[in-house]
Amino acid sequence: MIVESYEDVIRLSGELRSNFWDTIHTAISLTLKKYPRGVILDCSRITECTPEGAETFRDALNYIQKHGSRFIVAEVPKQMLEVLRTVPEVRSQLPIAATIEEARRSMDLAPEERAASLRSGVRLGVSLLALYGTECDEAAVEFFADEVQEHDHTPHLVTVIEVPRDLPLQAPLPEREEAAHGTLEAAKSALKSRKLNATIHMEKARDLAAGIAAVAERTGAEWVFVPLPCKPEHTDRALQVMKTLLHRLTCRVVLIRGPVRQADRS
Repeated sequence: MIVESYEDVIRLSGELRSNFWDTIHTAISLTLKKYPRGVILDCSRITECTPEGAETFRDALNYIQKHGSRFIVAEVPKQMLEVLRTVPEVRSQLPIAATIEEARRSMDLAPEERAASLRSGVRLGVSLLALYGTECDEAAVEFFADEVQEHDHTPHLVTVIEVPRDLPLQAPLPEREEAAHGTLEAAKSALKSRKLNATIHMEKARDLAAGIAAVAERTGAEWVFVPLPCKPEHTDRALQVMKTLLHRLTCRVVLIRGPVRQADRS
């Protein structure tokens, strides 16, 4: 295990197979003297973690709490997240941020905002919602918010811009990009009203399923939510997208159908 520190961050590298509290204790103590508001542990370079290794964080939490300070773990690899969930004392108490920047923002919050952040923004696992920019999005966002809060996940939103095959994949499409940005911001605002801080993704791809899958894989999503359009003429395509995602992804994929109005049946 290699321990490095810079500013308010302590970076851990290598294998975490046993309790390394004695190894990182000095680094945390010295960092707290310079940054009494708290310490961030960067776990992005941890290559393996066992339940025994996860006990390192339990001891770190106890130490930090005794000193009346704060401690956030950031950039945790997926394998390590799975192990942390198996250690009850760690799973229920350890604040986890997706990035170092997110951890620092949480450090900067006032106490009441900080509590909300730890409930809604610093979470185990990632859930991803695909948005179409249609009337079905509203119901999907509400359902998604309920699920994110239920499973204590970090919310991510994606809108896919389908690029024709006769154009370069990153070709500028200003009208579509503006519309996609509006869709993402509207959903992000709706989630914020539920005290959920979402990360947004505008993805260019040759087709919807490829774009959604790319973001799901990049973010390590454990749940992917896909709306079912209200209009029957769009259902076949949505089901094809679902079929492709089920074939490509190993995570859970959920199809959301909102209320169907009588006008949409005709």
